[in-house]
Amino acid sequence: MRQRELKKLKAMLVKLTFGQRRDLLDDLAAENGTAASVGVIEHAEPLRHSPHCSGERMIRNGSTRGLLRYKCRDCCRTFNALTGTPLARLRQKSKWLTQSEVLRDGVTITQAAKRLKVARSTVFRWRHRFMSAPKAVQAQSFVGIAEADETFFLHSR
Repeated sequence: MRQRELKKLKAMLVKLTFGQRRDLLDDLAAENGTAASVGVIEHAEPLRHSPHCSGERMIRNGSTRGLLRYKCRDCCRTFNALTGTPLARLRQKSKWLTQSEVLRDGVTITQAAKRLKVARSTVFRWRHRFMSAPKAVQAQSFVGIAEADETFFLHSR
């Protein structure tokens, strides 16, 4: 954005009502949350092979909903970093980091729904999706010092 356009935008912000400012801040916060979630997902571990055919010949193929898209040269199918994971096809990426904080804190579903500003059914579904993700991760080798501790998660039904 050019400086002249930014200056004009700032001048227009002064004219906003309190409710409009709050809505704008909420939208900006959601956009920041989405960018942070996508950054965590894409920089966690680079994709090495296709989740469909395990082929290693892949190329970048644009992006969709903020995530990089890849195409496998072997099976000609497209995928992203979430394909084949419990988080695939979930919406509202802007709230995923807050959801992980909610799981860490061990709050109830009702409290989590209020904090995330989503329905209780969404929090319940997300809780089970997020908690099933670590089950699929298995260590390939063990090196170094390990410490163990107990963590108790409330079981929800």
